[in-house]
Amino acid sequence: MAGRGTDIMLGGNSEYLAREEMKRLRYTDEQIEEAMAFNETDNQEILASREKFRALVKKYDDEIKEEKEKVIKVRRTKNYRYRTT
Repeated sequence: MAGRGTDIMLGGNSEYLAREEMKRLRYTDEQIEEAMAFNETDNQEILASREKFRALVKKYDDEIKEEKEKVIKVRRTKNYRYRTT
């Protein structure tokens, strides 16, 4: 239903995918939460996990962007064909 406060994200959610990847890499839930936090810290382990999380988010952002562009291109092609037939 439209207007229910939910947007469709073509390709997925990069932060969710990054969290799942960190789980596969055997980061604990606590480490993942710290990686996603914005509080100041000098803890090198936390800083390293934040760097890894940001790198994974960027990786998935790039993949999602490519997939989104493909979907939009196909959609435009189908719309054009529909209007011209």
